[in-house]
Amino acid sequence: MIRSQRVYERCRTQGRFVTPTPAELDALRGSPEDRDDLAGDTLLKVLEQAEQPWTTWDARKGASLETYVVGALLLHFPRVFSSWRKARRHRQELRRHLAADAGTAPTPAGTGTADPALTVVARDVLERALRTADPDVRVILVLVAAGHPRRAVAEQLGISERAVEGRLHRFRKQIRDSALGQDVRDVLREQASLRA
Repeated sequence: MIRSQRVYERCRTQGRFVTPTPAELDALRGSPEDRDDLAGDTLLKVLEQAEQPWTTWDARKGASLETYVVGALLLHFPRVFSSWRKARRHRQELRRHLAADAGTAPTPAGTGTADPALTVVARDVLERALRTADPDVRVILVLVAAGHPRRAVAEQLGISERAVEGRLHRFRKQIRDSALGQDVRDVLREQASLRA
């Protein structure tokens, strides 16, 4: 319902108005992670309200279990969406801040070496890898590289620690499976041989 945007109309029919901006709709359309986070957080809110919401459902009252659960999800969706919106704005502000400070960012650990040519190659490979990353993943990578624990990154971005881990895992897999992955392995092998 989030991907098809039907959730907003369903909320509206229940008197719960959720009006996403075109940019927010584009973000949700293009990001399965954001859709999954929004859906998962909504389900968690439903489950937090009652340990077993299905125990209050009664088929004799005419609603199917699916109708009951969807109604509960629609009840909590506007608040969850509002939290997602605030977290998204915070991530955008953080991204702008990081972009403004990009010229003063420290060199990531492990890229320094005695060979200046290898340093240039390593930075080029790192920059190409970062360019392929989704902007939200870039923010996570910068914060993790700066030494922030994943839990703190998750809290700062308003997402779950599991979402941070998942985005990092998908990024690593994307790099490993690409031609860039071979470049990364070559640079790491060269650095290791210079240290030995």
